[in-house]
Amino acid sequence: MTPVASVPAAGRDLDALIAERVMGHPGRFVERIYINDRWWDCKTWLPWEEEPDKPHGGTAVGQMPPRYSTDIEAAWKVVEKMLGTHSVDVNAIPGESLIQWGATMQKMPFIEHNPEHGACAKTAPLAICLAAMEAVGAALKAVAP
Repeated sequence: MTPVASVPAAGRDLDALIAERVMGHPGRFVERIYINDRWWDCKTWLPWEEEPDKPHGGTAVGQMPPRYSTDIEAAWKVVEKMLGTHSVDVNAIPGESLIQWGATMQKMPFIEHNPEHGACAKTAPLAICLAAMEAVGAALKAVAP
């Protein structure tokens, strides 16, 4: 499996990348947001089309993308999304003193032009996210000029 060197560790930055590149919900972090007739100094994740001074009516102060890289329920939504175009395999990898998790994804149909992408991590959600980023990143590179 190929390591994903340019992807951040588990946490909110990786969650935002997953939301944008894998789940199709592009957004950004803003430091201030105007809600309920006042400005709030609180890091908040907003969709790209929204402005901090005019957010959508359902926007909450401090809202963040789902915790894809640390919560298995959120990570499983990544698996379900990827299953639309890829085969997905998630496995526990036993070791002498610790268990690692592996995730592999391969674009369908299975032909040699569609290589398998994968990652290993200490947790299943992180392995899923890293493999998904690699699979989507490779697809983006393939269509870039």
